[in-house]
Amino acid sequence: MRYLEPLIVPFYILMADRIRKVDFSEKQNTENGRKRFRILSIGVGLFVLLLIGGSGGGSYLADNSTLLYYELFARFLSRSETVLFLLRLFIVTAVVIGYVVLRKGKLVFLKWFGILFVMLNIVNVAAGICAGHYRYGICEEERQQAACANEYLKDLQGNILLLSKGENAAPEDKRLFDTYMDVDFYVCDIDSEGMQNLLADGVINLAVEKIRCDVTDVEYPNLSQVAYLIVKDEYHIPVEEDFTEKLKDFPLEGYSVYRNLEPGKIHMLAMK
Repeated sequence: MRYLEPLIVPFYILMADRIRKVDFSEKQNTENGRKRFRILSIGVGLFVLLLIGGSGGGSYLADNSTLLYYELFARFLSRSETVLFLLRLFIVTAVVIGYVVLRKGKLVFLKWFGILFVMLNIVNVAAGICAGHYRYGICEEERQQAACANEYLKDLQGNILLLSKGENAAPEDKRLFDTYMDVDFYVCDIDSEGMQNLLADGVINLAVEKIRCDVTDVEYPNLSQVAYLIVKDEYHIPVEEDFTEKLKDFPLEGYSVYRNLEPGKIHMLAMK
């Protein structure tokens, strides 16, 4: 189950108990049920069609719940707005069909609800595992390099800043360091508007200017000095060589570590 899904399980149990006790053959229950069904259908329809992100990818609502399959469908199978709208329409239709089945036989509904609930979570778990391997898995050689790089960075004294680029929500360098490094380091998105403004004059004075976290977009309050900079070589981030010293023998291929010779400031050449 995903992060928030276990929290709703008690409500599923209460729902099942309530359904078991209600006699849908009574006229009053039938009339009340129809009114509730109309309200529920409108609410669920608006929720699914409007509040679940159209392109899906990165949707915290989908990623943290049983709707994970929607997130993965949108991210890996289809980004077509038409296809995703049809998928959301299918979800609404499934709710309507579920109500029809409930009116015809509550025991049949409870049985199929339980079966589909278990099947859906199995699909979500399998898809989540595959997505995790796809996004965070690396080959054995790179894993060994990352382990050596982790030990290398542990020997450094001072704050470490990973200069990343935000082509997507989680670029490769951030995923690699977040997953395989257990050293403390800061991260910033060099392409963000905030960093571009700070680097307009080619230097960031950390005594008066604050770098923002790339994920929360909140300023690092205590980052007044940066002793080392890490960059992914293929990003071609223009570190100012006159104010940095490239360290030798960093074991992670494709990455470079620079000693910042003026820790209170970060000097960069103009971005092309």
